[in-house]
Amino acid sequence: MIGHWIALLLVLVLAMACSPFRSGKRAGNMTLLDKETALDDLPGEAQVLAILVTNSSDRGIYWLDLENHKLYMAKEVHSNVPPDKGAMTWTGTQLVYGQRLEGFYSLASNGDHQQITSFDHMGKIARNGEQILRFRKCDPDETGAGYTVTPLDRFTDPPLICLPRPSSGLDHWFSIHPIWNPHLARADFVISKRSGQGKDRLVESNKLVQVLENGDLGEIADLGPELSFEAPQIYFQSRPDGEAFYIHNPELNATRIIDRQGAVLVDFAELDARLPHLQRTSRFSWSPDSQKAVMLFRDCRQDEKACGSVLVLAANDFKDLSEISTLPAKFRFNRFIWSPDSTHFGLVTEIHQGKEDPPRIRTVNLTDRSEAEFVFPARFILRHVQWVR
Repeated sequence: MIGHWIALLLVLVLAMACSPFRSGKRAGNMTLLDKETALDDLPGEAQVLAILVTNSSDRGIYWLDLENHKLYMAKEVHSNVPPDKGAMTWTGTQLVYGQRLEGFYSLASNGDHQQITSFDHMGKIARNGEQILRFRKCDPDETGAGYTVTPLDRFTDPPLICLPRPSSGLDHWFSIHPIWNPHLARADFVISKRSGQGKDRLVESNKLVQVLENGDLGEIADLGPELSFEAPQIYFQSRPDGEAFYIHNPELNATRIIDRQGAVLVDFAELDARLPHLQRTSRFSWSPDSQKAVMLFRDCRQDEKACGSVLVLAANDFKDLSEISTLPAKFRFNRFIWSPDSTHFGLVTEIHQGKEDPPRIRTVNLTDRSEAEFVFPARFILRHVQWVR
């Protein structure tokens, strides 16, 4: 009889050791299970994030079970070269991610891991995990600047757009800035006409253009010459359905949304009048279904030197505005993420920025306005985060 109970106890111990739901060690305010676990082995009802961590001691891909505050190692990543931003996506069936100089890999929900291509991944990947926007040299002598959208394993497709290198002696030249829509695997572009040298440089015009089916460029909107000389200082976002653009000029504090015909759909000066107690920022994110957007405003009513932050949800073509969350004065984050069904969003703080500012992910449920926070150890670097389900 005693032998029977000993055998049963051994079976239970072995089962617990092999189970993905075994007890683990603490990591921030979560439980970390560091044995590689397939997504299919997580509770089926749980919402899950995929996180690529790139610090040396914990490098790998993790699944974060939001319901149970559990962090599972999905796959160790041994490369010493961190991936670039925009090089990871969840396709609905697998996680596709790029390692610089090594190419692209896929991690399926059943744990199957394989290399897709050895091509350098530099660029921005589409949500389908099959195409990528790449910068490339163009013109016969490859001195021009252009962009192309190609399959991950192909690098030689002709560019969608090519601006030749300016010849010496010209009194003006052009620069190009892509606006990538990963949902549609489509790029639009801002082309700036510039002149002068040094402090006398001027931006003469800025055109938002699209590439037509015949390869020609079609103007969407004349953005005017008032944009800053450095295009990255202007914030552009393409709506996921591709039918509108968010444009923010911090220098002029001018923000608007235009459609593909260039018509102004929303002038944020009107929103300011409806939210007079708040101050607009550039932080903005469309929901995947294109029906809503979240915006970050500053609230300085309590203390001008330590302004708080307020998240505002816009719906019904920005006719409906609601303050959905108030953030602490010192709360910092790097980017928004959304659940695939647009019912939740999150704020990602990528790295440790002080004792009171660890890496973390804060999520908001738009149905009941509940919030949750997932705090990571200070050593973690949250390089990429994708909402899987």
